[in-house]
Amino acid sequence: MIVDPSAPFDFFSRFFQDAKEKNDPDLDLMTLSTVDEDGLPDSRLMLLVEFDPRGFVFMLNGNSPKAVQLNKNPGAALCFYWQTIKCCIRVRGVVVRIDDKDSDRFFATIPRKARIRSWVARQSEPIIDEEALQRDIDACEARFSGQDVSRPEHWYGLRLEPSHIQLWRSDSSKFHYRESYTRLQNSQWENQRIYP
Repeated sequence: MIVDPSAPFDFFSRFFQDAKEKNDPDLDLMTLSTVDEDGLPDSRLMLLVEFDPRGFVFMLNGNSPKAVQLNKNPGAALCFYWQTIKCCIRVRGVVVRIDDKDSDRFFATIPRKARIRSWVARQSEPIIDEEALQRDIDACEARFSGQDVSRPEHWYGLRLEPSHIQLWRSDSSKFHYRESYTRLQNSQWENQRIYP
C-alpha cells in the first residue's frame, strides 16, 4: 500500500510516545551501525537528539572511527528497542551533516561537563597519561570560566535520512507483529505487513 510521506514518522512517533509514557529508560538510546574500510560491520550506542520527517539526528565527534566510516560510506542503520512496550524499530538509510546552526543548538543541550570533555577528547585513542588528560580538562574549564562552552568544530550533528523503517513488536501469541515502510523514488512510502 502506498502511503503519505509523513506516515512512517507518525508511525515511529506513536511508538516513541508509547515508550515515553511507560518511562522506558532507554527511550533516546539507539544502536548505530556502520561499515569499516574492510567491509566489516561496526555498532555502538548513541543518543537520539531529534527526529522529524527528514530523519533521525545524532551528534558525534568528527574525528571518531564512526565519523571516518560514515565519511567513506554514508550508509548506516539504527536500531531502537523499548523493553517497556516490547518493540524494536530498525531504520536504514544514508547520513547527511546538519547545518552548524542546528549543531550549535543541539550542542547547547548537552551538560556543561560533557561539553568541556568534547574539547579535549581524542575519541577512541589510547589515554597515555591520566594526569595530562585532567590538566587538559582543567585548562578547558578555566578557558570557559564564567561563559558558555561553545561547540568545537569537530563536534557536529548528522541526520540519518531513512529509506527503510521496520517495526517488530512482541505478541503473547508468539506470532509477532512486523510492519515495514520502504521509501519510493517519488518520496512516497510503501507500507506492508510482513511475516515475523
